[in-house]
Amino acid sequence: MIYSVFPGLGKSYTARVTMAGKAIDAESSKFQWLDYESHNEEKNKGKLKNKNPEWPKHYIDFIKSQYNENMIVFISAQPEILNALGEQNIPFKTITPEASTKDQIVARYESRGNNKDFIN
Repeated sequence: MIYSVFPGLGKSYTARVTMAGKAIDAESSKFQWLDYESHNEEKNKGKLKNKNPEWPKHYIDFIKSQYNENMIVFISAQPEILNALGEQNIPFKTITPEASTKDQIVARYESRGNNKDFIN
Protein backbone atom coordinates (compact mmCIF):
# COMPACT_ATOMS: atom_id res chain seq x y z
CA MET A 1 0.00 0.00 0.00
CA ILE A 2 1.09 3.58 -0.59
CA TYR A 3 0.54 6.12 2.17
CA SER A 4 0.94 9.84 1.58
CA VAL A 5 1.92 11.13 5.00
CA PHE A 6 2.17 14.72 6.17
CA PRO A 7 5.73 15.74 7.19
CA GLY A 8 6.75 15.02 10.76
CA LEU A 9 4.35 12.17 11.47
CA GLY A 10 6.95 9.40 11.63
CA LYS A 11 7.45 8.04 8.10
CA SER A 12 11.20 7.60 8.49
CA TYR A 13 11.03 6.17 12.01
CA THR A 14 8.26 3.75 11.15
CA ALA A 15 10.01 2.51 8.01
CA ARG A 16 13.39 2.22 9.74
CA VAL A 17 12.36 0.87 13.16
CA THR A 18 8.74 -0.17 13.66
CA MET A 19 8.22 -1.81 10.27
CA ALA A 20 11.80 -2.44 9.14
CA GLY A 21 11.82 -4.65 6.06
CA LYS A 22 8.08 -4.16 5.53
CA ALA A 23 8.01 -0.44 4.75
CA ILE A 24 10.15 2.22 3.09
CA ASP A 25 10.21 5.98 3.39
CA ALA A 26 10.39 7.24 -0.20
CA GLU A 27 11.96 10.59 0.77
CA SER A 28 11.12 12.97 -2.06
CA SER A 29 13.91 15.52 -1.51
CA LYS A 30 16.59 13.40 -3.16
CA PHE A 31 14.41 13.19 -6.27
CA GLN A 32 13.17 16.78 -6.28
CA TRP A 33 16.38 18.77 -5.75
CA LEU A 34 19.75 18.74 -7.51
CA ASP A 35 21.42 20.30 -4.45
CA TYR A 36 20.11 17.65 -2.03
CA GLU A 37 22.55 16.46 0.63
CA SER A 38 21.60 13.25 2.41
CA HIS A 39 23.71 14.10 5.47
CA ASN A 40 21.70 17.31 6.00
CA GLU A 41 18.31 15.97 4.95
CA GLU A 42 16.11 17.75 7.51
CA LYS A 43 18.15 20.98 7.57
CA ASN A 44 17.92 21.25 3.78
CA LYS A 45 14.14 21.10 3.63
CA GLY A 46 12.68 24.46 2.70
CA LYS A 47 15.92 25.96 1.42
CA LEU A 48 16.88 23.85 -1.59
CA LYS A 49 16.53 25.81 -4.81
CA ASN A 50 17.80 23.80 -7.78
CA LYS A 51 14.86 21.66 -8.86
CA ASN A 52 15.67 18.47 -10.72
CA PRO A 53 14.26 18.71 -14.27
CA GLU A 54 13.16 15.06 -13.99
CA TRP A 55 10.83 15.93 -11.10
CA PRO A 56 8.25 14.48 -10.48
CA LYS A 57 8.52 11.74 -13.12
CA HIS A 58 11.46 9.90 -11.60
CA TYR A 59 9.92 10.08 -8.11
CA ILE A 60 6.68 8.57 -9.42
CA ASP A 61 8.74 5.90 -11.23
CA PHE A 62 10.54 5.10 -7.96
CA ILE A 63 7.25 4.84 -6.04
CA LYS A 64 5.85 2.49 -8.69
CA SER A 65 9.02 0.35 -8.57
CA GLN A 66 8.64 -0.12 -4.79
CA TYR A 67 4.89 -0.66 -4.78
CA ASN A 68 3.81 -4.25 -4.22
CA GLU A 69 1.46 -6.16 -1.96
CA ASN A 70 4.22 -6.96 0.55
CA MET A 71 5.68 -3.47 1.00
CA ILE A 72 4.28 -0.29 2.50
CA VAL A 73 5.59 2.83 0.76
CA PHE A 74 5.43 6.13 2.64
CA ILE A 75 5.51 9.06 0.22
CA SER A 76 5.50 12.84 0.14
CA ALA A 77 2.20 14.62 0.67
CA GLN A 78 2.75 17.03 -2.24
CA PRO A 79 -0.34 17.68 -4.38
CA GLU A 80 1.52 17.23 -7.69
CA ILE A 81 2.58 13.73 -6.60
CA LEU A 82 -0.89 12.78 -5.46
CA ASN A 83 -2.41 14.13 -8.68
CA ALA A 84 0.07 12.14 -10.78
CA LEU A 85 -0.70 8.94 -8.86
CA GLY A 86 -4.42 9.56 -9.28
CA GLU A 87 -4.03 10.15 -13.01
CA GLN A 88 -2.24 6.80 -13.29
CA ASN A 89 -4.88 5.03 -11.16
CA ILE A 90 -2.32 4.11 -8.51
CA PRO A 91 -4.16 3.71 -5.20
CA PHE A 92 -2.94 5.52 -2.09
CA LYS A 93 -4.22 6.68 1.27
CA THR A 94 -3.45 9.98 2.96
CA ILE A 95 -2.52 10.50 6.59
CA THR A 96 -2.80 14.02 7.98
CA PRO A 97 -2.47 15.34 11.52
CA GLU A 98 -5.25 16.67 13.68
CA ALA A 99 -5.25 20.48 13.84
CA SER A 100 -4.88 20.24 17.63
CA THR A 101 -1.37 18.74 17.22
CA LYS A 102 0.08 21.75 15.36
CA ASP A 103 2.30 22.92 18.24
CA GLN A 104 3.64 19.39 18.76
CA ILE A 105 4.45 19.02 15.06
CA VAL A 106 6.15 22.42 14.88
CA ALA A 107 8.25 21.47 17.92
CA ARG A 108 9.19 18.23 16.15
CA TYR A 109 10.29 20.18 13.04
CA GLU A 110 12.42 22.48 15.19
CA SER A 111 14.02 19.61 17.13
CA ARG A 112 15.01 17.78 13.96
CA GLY A 113 16.61 20.89 12.47
CA ASN A 114 14.06 22.04 9.87
CA ASN A 115 14.47 25.70 8.96
CA LYS A 116 11.81 28.40 9.32
CA ASP A 117 10.92 28.36 5.61
CA PHE A 118 10.02 24.66 5.84
CA ILE A 119 8.12 25.15 9.09
CA ASN A 120 6.13 28.07 7.71
